[in-house]
Amino acid sequence: MKKRLILFLIILSAISAINAQRTLPYKSISAFNNDTTAFLRYNFDDRKECYVGKTMSDLINDLGLPLKSFLSLCSSRYVNKYSGVCLYVYPYLKVRSIESISGMKSGVYAIWDVEINSTLLDTVGRTTNYYIWTSQIYNELKSYKIKEIGTAK
Repeated sequence: MKKRLILFLIILSAISAINAQRTLPYKSISAFNNDTTAFLRYNFDDRKECYVGKTMSDLINDLGLPLKSFLSLCSSRYVNKYSGVCLYVYPYLKVRSIESISGMKSGVYAIWDVEINSTLLDTVGRTTNYYIWTSQIYNELKSYKIKEIGTAK
């Protein structure tokens, strides 16, 4: 009986934690005194459940910061497919130095609900040196639905 009660309380607290994530309001970067890391953690880690099922376009609009670079995420199940993307607010080489020196987060990752052929991002990548964010990349990715999201590590 005690085990069932404890299990019930654990499940209830997990459900309420998920629901709390969905009710947290979006906050702009100015609410964090322009602290990019705090902004990203709150909006895209603490509120990640708000983005499940939304499109990449929704995510990018909420990000509200100009994107500078991206990194595609290869599928772990299939060869020549991508499962998502990391979006960065700094040029890619600066992202690597920021993260290695300070551990600060400067981007958001999104895993899609479908995996796409790599020729899509390969073609775009060849014309943009793979890391530079462009409107062409936005147009290619904007309709994909998000399955998982968080701050890029």
